[in-house]
Amino acid sequence: MESQKSTLNLEDSISIIVPIYNTEKYIEKCIKSICEQTLENFEIVLIDDCSPDNAFEKAKNVLIKYPKRFENTQFIKLETNNGVAKARKLGFNNAQAKYITCLDSDDYIEKNALQRMLDEIKTKDADILVCDFFVDESNKQMLIKQPIENDFIANLLTGRLHGSFCNKVYKKELLQKVKILDDVNYCEDLIVAIQMGLITNNIVYLNQPFFHYIQYNDNSITKSFNTKTASDIVQVCDFLENLFREKGLWEKYEAYLNNMKVRMKLSTLIFMKPNERKKHFDFFKDVVYI
Repeated sequence: MESQKSTLNLEDSISIIVPIYNTEKYIEKCIKSICEQTLENFEIVLIDDCSPDNAFEKAKNVLIKYPKRFENTQFIKLETNNGVAKARKLGFNNAQAKYITCLDSDDYIEKNALQRMLDEIKTKDADILVCDFFVDESNKQMLIKQPIENDFIANLLTGRLHGSFCNKVYKKELLQKVKILDDVNYCEDLIVAIQMGLITNNIVYLNQPFFHYIQYNDNSITKSFNTKTASDIVQVCDFLENLFREKGLWEKYEAYLNNMKVRMKLSTLIFMKPNERKKHFDFFKDVVYI
């Protein structure tokens, strides 16, 4: 693994983690949106997850045009492909700022995103910040509002609240207390959000959209349901069930987790290739018979 540390004093700032894999077509827009942030001082952590294309080199070429951003960027290059969960975990461990957010390398952010989110989480002295986001499809854009009233964890399990890293800011000291499943790359962000919600209820909602979630990248994991995706879903649900039982919260969250299992099974059967679909009809048969 090759690594280069940034030199910025980040005691009260934010690090943005960007794992890079097979997004050559989108990476320039992604990195440019980070470089043009209104926030003056922050850290960028780029992780090349052994990408088979030139995405990492293209990212560097954009950063070179922004010398201050380049100086305050960590470049981490992996020799083997680890998957997004392990790559992000490496980014978290190396990040130097007090607060952490993430961006997928095929997505992009509004110019005032980091400034507004950092100001809000610091002003409210919160542990978690949640904001709205856009879903960009090939010919339209949708604004997704993120309610966090009532039960944060229940909203995550039912899908009312998106589990993504990319519309959240976490305090690093708390993020280091959660478990990340290194071999799970689908819904890996959801189990982190739920664990964080069990640690703290000091959560602030900023009702502005800052992230653009791209839905027209055919290489994204959400567009390629396969047996590994199905395995990840089972591991995530099993992890959450065990977590709730250990915390004495199973009765409180059983119905919400079952709701999630139903939605995940339907997604698997709808989006998986027909020749693989029949392998997974027994998913969560104790919850739903499909």
